[in-house]
Amino acid sequence: MDQSIGYTREVGRKFHPDGSARLFPGNTVICFAAASEPLYQAAVGLQDRLRTTSYGHRFALLPPPSFHMTVIELLCDQVREQGNGRQRCRLMPRYRSPMRTFWSECRQCRPRRP
Repeated sequence: MDQSIGYTREVGRKFHPDGSARLFPGNTVICFAAASEPLYQAAVGLQDRLRTTSYGHRFALLPPPSFHMTVIELLCDQVREQGNGRQRCRLMPRYRSPMRTFWSECRQCRPRRP
């Protein structure tokens, strides 16, 4: 991806240059933001202000009910970092096989005792 245009690192990974989503198979543990929380309300206000700027059209904004925080990234087909166990899951056209490998590895883990 040509980063000289000023795209975020997620363009070419999670998003196309036009802002539409790319296929990004995987699973994570997330925590949704509560609409009653001040941070949620601040994010809604920030989005509203951002939309009115001359560059607001360049952003693909989440609908507020989708506001969330990723707590744990479990398995992501595009992420194969050494040392986290994910490199054992081969890149395959079908998502099911890497998930079987991932859960098989998880079953072998034993909790650490303090």
